[in-house]
Amino acid sequence: MNTSLSFIFGDETLLVENHVNRLIAQAPQAEKHVFTGVFSFADCFNALNSSNLFCPQSLIHIQSPWFFSKVLDKKDAAAFDLLIQTALSSPHTVIVSHQGSLDQRKKTVTSLKKAADTHVYQAFKDWEQDKVIDWIKQSVSTHKKTIDTPAIWALTEIGGTNIRQISNEIEKLVVYIGHQTAITKQDVMALSAGANGSAYQLSEALKNRQQKGVIQLVKRLIDHGDDPLRILGLIASNIRLYIQISSAKKDGLSTDSLAKLIGKNPYFLKRLAPEITKHYTLEDLLFFQHQLSKVDVAIKSGKQKPLVSLESALLKAV
Repeated sequence: MNTSLSFIFGDETLLVENHVNRLIAQAPQAEKHVFTGVFSFADCFNALNSSNLFCPQSLIHIQSPWFFSKVLDKKDAAAFDLLIQTALSSPHTVIVSHQGSLDQRKKTVTSLKKAADTHVYQAFKDWEQDKVIDWIKQSVSTHKKTIDTPAIWALTEIGGTNIRQISNEIEKLVVYIGHQTAITKQDVMALSAGANGSAYQLSEALKNRQQKGVIQLVKRLIDHGDDPLRILGLIASNIRLYIQISSAKKDGLSTDSLAKLIGKNPYFLKRLAPEITKHYTLEDLLFFQHQLSKVDVAIKSGKQKPLVSLESALLKAV
C-alpha cells in the first residue's frame, strides 16, 4: 500500500475532517494545491508534475470530486486511471476526501480504495455508545485533560452519538475548567443552561420523577424557542424506553437481552434501569404514555395551547 495516496471518506464528517487535517499537518512546508468539486484532470496532472525550487514537496488535496457522482466516459476513465498511477509514483502527498457516504460499487471508488491508504468513517449507531465513550476519552486526552464517568454519560445524553456536537461541548468544557485537569459531571451541568443542556436536564428530571423540575425545564425549552412537538417527542421517547425497561423486568428479560432487542448500549441500560424501577411502575408509565398521546392530539388539533396541554399532562403523570 502506497501511503503517498490517501483516500478518506464517510458520513461521520468530523472524523473525516480530523484525519485530513492530521495528514496536512504532517507536511507543513509543502506547497498546497486544493481541487474541489468540478475541475479538470489536466490541472491535477500539472500540480503532480510541477516542482518548486524553494518548495520541492507538494500536497494535493482533492475534495468531493465530481467523478464520484458521474459515470465517466472512456476518455475521463482513462484520465482517472492515469491520475491514480501518477499519484502513486509521485513524490508528492495526494489526499482524496469526501464528507458523506459514497456508493462503494462505483469504479472510481473501488479503484481508489484498492490503490490508496483508505479510511472510511461511519457514524456511530445508537447501540455503539461504547465506541462514543472511547472517542470522548481520547478526544479529552488530546487537550491533556481527563474526564470522569458521570461526565461522559452526561455528554452522551446531551449529544447522543453526534460526535461533532459532543466535540463542541468538549471544546467549551476545556476552556471552562481552565487549569483544572479533570472534567466532572458538575462542569457539564454548569455549561448546560442553554437549550441543549436543558434537554439533557429534562431527561434527568424525568428519570428521577421530579415533577417541578420537569415542568420548569419544559418552560425553559419553550422560552428558548424550542418546538413544543419536539419537546413532546423527547419526553415520549424517554417514556417509551422506560416502558421497555419496566416490561423487561416484569417478564424476566435480562438487560443484555433487552439491549440487543432494542439496539441500545447494555451499559447505558444497566445504569438507567435501577432509577426507572425505583421511581415508576409499569402502570405509571403506561398512564404517562396515554397522557402524552392526548397532548399530541390536543396540540395538533389546536384545541389547547401547547404549554398548557403539556403542563396538564405532566401534573397528572409525573
